[in-house]
Amino acid sequence: MVKEPRPASNSPIAKLLLSGVKGCIVVSHVRLASHGEPSYVNTHPFIRRLYGCEWVFAHNSDVSGIMGDSEFMLEYYFPIGDTNSDYAFCYIMDNLRRLGTGIGDIGRVSRVIWGLADKIGDYGKFNFLLSNGDYLFAYMNVSGTLYYLLRHPPHRGYVRLLDEDFEVRLEEIKKPNELAAIIATKPLTNEKWNLLS
Repeated sequence: MVKEPRPASNSPIAKLLLSGVKGCIVVSHVRLASHGEPSYVNTHPFIRRLYGCEWVFAHNSDVSGIMGDSEFMLEYYFPIGDTNSDYAFCYIMDNLRRLGTGIGDIGRVSRVIWGLADKIGDYGKFNFLLSNGDYLFAYMNVSGTLYYLLRHPPHRGYVRLLDEDFEVRLEEIKKPNELAAIIATKPLTNEKWNLLS
């Protein structure tokens, strides 16, 4: 995990990552510091271990009302920083921990995550990415606030970032048989993005 509490525009780490990041699942988060001080512990993504597996969480929006509600008391996982995002993640992890050996049943895990997300989402817009390294869960509760893009072979042509003068040729960075799914709060490139529903 690589993160820092600094704007991406003047981040040496962000500049280093422009050379490329490879992985089966990559969770990236550029955040406007709306809650909590800009510090390493308040910087996304957050990570916790559960039954020998690392879970990663990144969230945007505000569900800070759960932090004072007795219905959302934490038992095992606790925030390191003071963001509502870290708190929501700990609440999800507490509940996933209760699955015990059922944590291997992806259908059951998905239903638990969706139920918890709906409950937390009653406190405001709640968009997040959650992964255990094998699966990526994307959730949104306000229509029009999360987009996705599917890339599949043949990879041809140039892709340009919308907010920066940066362009790549897909066939130079993608393997001939590589598939990719990208999820973001707004379209990032000049490709055809779809609203998550």
